[in-house]
Amino acid sequence: VPPVTMLDLVGAAASASDTDLNIEVIDDAFLTMQGVEGELPLWTDDPDWAAWARVDVSKAIAAGLRFRPIENTVAATLEYTVAVPGVGLEPEREAEILAAWHAR
Repeated sequence: VPPVTMLDLVGAAASASDTDLNIEVIDDAFLTMQGVEGELPLWTDDPDWAAWARVDVSKAIAAGLRFRPIENTVAATLEYTVAVPGVGLEPEREAEILAAWHAR
C-alpha cells in the first residue's frame, strides 16, 4: 500500500466537501523564510519531526490489516469535525505568502 500524502488528503477533502481548490506546493525552505512556523499546524521545518506520520505497518498488513479508501476516511472526518477559528493561516496571510512565492 503506497503512503497517503498530504496532497492525497487535501484532494480527498476538497472532493468530499465539494470544494474547488487551487493547490500550491511550496517548498520548506521558502516557508521557513516566511516565518510560518506555528501558523501551519501540520507543518514543521524541524528535521527531527520529518517522519512524524510515517509508521511501519508491515506486520499489521501481514496479519490482515485492510485500509478504507482515503475518500471514506476524509468524508467521515469532515462529517464529525468542526472548524476551529484561529487554526491555520488567515486568508490575508495566505495571500501574502502566495504572492511572495509567485514573485520569487
